[in-house]
Amino acid sequence: GRVAAVLLTAPLALSPILATPAAAQLVVYDPTNYVQNVLSAARALEQINNQITSLQNEATMLINQARNLASLPYSSLQQLQQSVQRTQQLLSQAQRIAYDVQNIDQAFQTTYGNASMSASDQQLIAQARERWQNTVGGLQDAMRVQAGVVGNIDTNRAEMSSLIGRS
Repeated sequence: GRVAAVLLTAPLALSPILATPAAAQLVVYDPTNYVQNVLSAARALEQINNQITSLQNEATMLINQARNLASLPYSSLQQLQQSVQRTQQLLSQAQRIAYDVQNIDQAFQTTYGNASMSASDQQLIAQARERWQNTVGGLQDAMRVQAGVVGNIDTNRAEMSSLIGRS
């Protein structure tokens, strides 16, 4: 619930991204083009999800090592901090993609809200939206895992600093 709200209310600071001519050219209000835009956003988000999963696995491995060793070598600690930072960057990248899709969606609704579309167009649109929703679901899972793996990142940084102190 809250994760979806976070995704769909991306900060307003992102709006300049959409003001660029390149981004403006992306938004052409044609059902086929719309479907392509949504699917390419879904693919980009799937790639980010995969990267996040792999970073989270790495972080989990390092955290488990730390438990076994009672203190973590500085190099592993740096690796863990980088992994946490990289995951945060990927999450904000994912948020931007979600924000772009929301804008494409609104523009599409404005243009085609009342238009009658062929059954095949309607089916394509439904399938693209379903894939997008599933991908966002995957991102939400990744965010939950991130919360579990790393806990509150500020708290975690404090723990990491105390681990450095001990090692």
